[in-house]
Amino acid sequence: MAIATKRAKRKAKTTPLMEIGELRGQGIDIRLDEIQSSRFNPRKDFAKSEIGELAQSIKAHGLLQPIVVRKVRVRRGGNGKADGFEVVAGERRWRAARAAGLEAIPAVVRELTDRQAREISVLENLQRKDLNAIEEARGFQALLEGDGAPTQTELAARLGVTQGHISNRLRLLKLSAGLQKRIISGEIPATHAREIVPYAVHPKLLSAIEKAVDIDLKRDGGILPVECFRDGTLQDVVALTTRPMQGEQYNVAIGRRTKVFTPTDQERAKLDIVVVPGEFGEGTEQRAINTKLWDKLQVEYAKKEGGRRKAVGGKPKKPKKLTAAVKKRLAAEEARKAKEQARRFAKRLYQWKIDWERYLIANWLWREAQPTTTHRFFLMLVGRWARPDTNLWFRFDRLLTSLCKGNVRSRNGLPDLWAAQQALDDDTIEEIAAKFLAGCFFDEKTGPVKLVPAEDVEQIVKDLEINLENAWPAEQAGPLSEAYWNLHTKPQLVALSRELGKQVKGELPADASKSAAVKWFLDKKPAEDDKEAGLLPLPKEIKRAKRPRQ
Repeated sequence: MAIATKRAKRKAKTTPLMEIGELRGQGIDIRLDEIQSSRFNPRKDFAKSEIGELAQSIKAHGLLQPIVVRKVRVRRGGNGKADGFEVVAGERRWRAARAAGLEAIPAVVRELTDRQAREISVLENLQRKDLNAIEEARGFQALLEGDGAPTQTELAARLGVTQGHISNRLRLLKLSAGLQKRIISGEIPATHAREIVPYAVHPKLLSAIEKAVDIDLKRDGGILPVECFRDGTLQDVVALTTRPMQGEQYNVAIGRRTKVFTPTDQERAKLDIVVVPGEFGEGTEQRAINTKLWDKLQVEYAKKEGGRRKAVGGKPKKPKKLTAAVKKRLAAEEARKAKEQARRFAKRLYQWKIDWERYLIANWLWREAQPTTTHRFFLMLVGRWARPDTNLWFRFDRLLTSLCKGNVRSRNGLPDLWAAQQALDDDTIEEIAAKFLAGCFFDEKTGPVKLVPAEDVEQIVKDLEINLENAWPAEQAGPLSEAYWNLHTKPQLVALSRELGKQVKGELPADASKSAAVKWFLDKKPAEDDKEAGLLPLPKEIKRAKRPRQ
């Protein structure tokens, strides 16, 4: 009975979320300078291109739907505060109307509390489905704050999402401002961000991860697939910036492996121990983030173990010989690590090969595509590749406008693209189509475009009879050459120099750093005026690269 009473009280305290549809109605014209932006909108960044596009539409057709506002006290320059209005729903339209130069817009005025205004602003954006993961998380957080707020389970039922989706989004807010900024910009997908969240409470580790992400973005032009990111980038960062709290470590001073020391409670607190996924995803392990203290304690422990003397004779103990069983276990462990490293490299190599093939397809479309083939690509683009979250059509308008130049006429303040196309000859139209399609595979500024699935890329290369071995000598891998050599470790680069043999003038210096080794290979890239100079054959590993098993 008592439990039922508590539930009833809880239900009575919970404020139902506002229905946006109930707020619509006939608007009245309100001056734009009397309206201020919403304090509760989870969207903080509005793309200039998006607002500009909407502003052009408002200029041409007017504001077709009133915004929703409420009465508040607003700032009026140096005159302090005065009665005015605050946007509740429709901030994009309000911003676009200002950009369009309107003096007043239609608005529906509603009497709403702060909580109701927050709910409406958040719900409108969530229903639009155009929030990024961080904005969505901020929206969920806003709805869950304050007296009478719903629980995560209640909010999930109301919004038609799972409770796990809400909790996963909220965890992203634990990440640093720099990582959140990259999630907002789309550089880090939400799936990758979720893999970083467990390290969010450890600033030193999180900072190292952020630096590694920056390196991946600059080197590869984009972040690795989530499996490679989790098993490669994150594990590498953890291995380099932490120390293990279990197992054995090889000690050079005494010439043998010693167990990792067992810390006191006081030492344990100072070591800043974090629980991370085990190597290759097997279980979990504890690792110390305070590496300086760990190294000091481990050296002291190793010296203590190695410096013990016998009671008689005063001679140090001889290091114990490894038994056959221990040797076998260590060899198996090394073999397993080598196999996993090879698997990770194969994944990265395959992804790079697909990106290079995107570049080759783009070149083919630009130089050799015939109208019929172009039509086939457009059918695939519309039927399979184009998704609602891509900005393909905006890019197409922008490309056509730039190429048509003076031929674009204005109609109600908007470029008349249809009239512009009619003014162009067939060859120019084909050129525009080819350039647009090429940009769906590779962008000259940003690199590979991940629009077309890898399996389709492979099939297109096969059907167009693009020969990788013939494409390589002219420019190696073009703009992706440096990314290819950087995939490899120094020993792998040495092995490649031996494989490429006769065509390589001189030998790769054994003591060269990795960056020097990469530069050494890039120097073999043929110059524009001498396509025969320093040619390298296509490495065999590129020919053999196949899609890794899941």
